[in-house]
Amino acid sequence: ACLLEEMTQILGLPNDSDLIRPSVFNNGDALVQLTPLDEAFIRVLYDPKMTMGAPAREALPIAAGLLQRNGP
Repeated sequence: ACLLEEMTQILGLPNDSDLIRPSVFNNGDALVQLTPLDEAFIRVLYDPKMTMGAPAREALPIAAGLLQRNGP
């Protein structure tokens, strides 16, 4: 579980959060595979519509649109 979390964070996703569940990024979940939510985070992060270094005010609406279209 720890290795999966760390390997996923190398892709550029944030550190642990108690706000998302189930997820490899929640310390309360000891998961050995990515959840659909985790996979959605990765898809959004690497979608061409997301611009590296974009401010949150620009990135959040794009991420929300991608999640609505593709779902977790």
